[in-house]
Amino acid sequence: MGRVNSRTGEAKDKLNILESWESSEIEILQEFCAIFNPDEKWKFIPIGCNLSFDFTSLICRWRKIDIKVNAKNLFAEHLYIDIQPILIMFNKGSFSRAALEKQRRGAEAVMKLDWERKKVLGLRDEFY
Repeated sequence: MGRVNSRTGEAKDKLNILESWESSEIEILQEFCAIFNPDEKWKFIPIGCNLSFDFTSLICRWRKIDIKVNAKNLFAEHLYIDIQPILIMFNKGSFSRAALEKQRRGAEAVMKLDWERKKVLGLRDEFY
């Protein structure tokens, strides 16, 4: 988890990657609820594919450990970016095999072109 540059995708902060679980599932769910708090829509904006599935799973798990979450806040009022419709559109309208991995090669080419353009023009991120 960490912040990334919106243009290049490069990490702005040191990424925290766990090699093994350092805590229990309950502690992880509690910590994530504090970060993601569905009642504070600007605190954390999730980006993913098919987020309604993830939200449903999270609500069920939070309720099992007595964390009360308003489902309406999460589904209807909280900000999020679900890229599933975009992937389906890129896959010629087909749900079957609409995945980010299929689009990866094109994204890498765009990022490389953007980086090369900055290098040639001598541009820095703060002016971009």
